[in-house]
Amino acid sequence: MPQFDFSDGGFFTEIVTLGEKYSRDPMLRKLMRGRGSQHFLYVNRTFFGLYQLLHDLKVSIATRHGA
Repeated sequence: MPQFDFSDGGFFTEIVTLGEKYSRDPMLRKLMRGRGSQHFLYVNRTFFGLYQLLHDLKVSIATRHGA
């Protein structure tokens, strides 16, 4: 069964890089005056915090497709 390894540094680096890319995008910055929706911020921080926690704990999960 395939595995997904949250301790893989490449995965975490991709998330951070993507976040930085979008935070610096002038078009997106123009669309979202201020800080944006409070709900989006909460969900975004929650997911990022979860990924950080799973990365720190070196979690590896079994995955399967089409179940």
